[in-house]
Amino acid sequence: MKIKYLFLAVLVFLASCSSNSIPEGFDEEELTTQAKQIVESLQDARYDQVLAGMREDVREMLPIETLQEVAEAKFAAVGNFEKYAQIAITDTKDPVTSELYAVVIVVVDYVDGKGTFTLTFDKSLSCVGLYIK
Repeated sequence: MKIKYLFLAVLVFLASCSSNSIPEGFDEEELTTQAKQIVESLQDARYDQVLAGMREDVREMLPIETLQEVAEAKFAAVGNFEKYAQIAITDTKDPVTSELYAVVIVVVDYVDGKGTFTLTFDKSLSCVGLYIK
């Protein structure tokens, strides 16, 4: 549980530094495709694939059991996928390292509700942040 909150704190911190634009050196289509693949892997309970798309240091902080627990709880509440409602892309910069990240916010309509997935990517398109709401 502590890891989930740590992960959330890092993501919120990074997102708070955003400037609402696609960062230089990132491609909108690639980001959208990568984000959708992660969301679809979560929906299909392919947690190993989600973790494989994460940067190694992040993967080490997120046990597959935690990812599974959070995803299963979300999908139990909202039901089956209907459609992607909205996708927004912005940027953020790590204030310590000055590393530039792309933040993709994916809003999904489900039969019994909505899901919002906030994914943060580095320049190699490795996921460095994932928040499921």
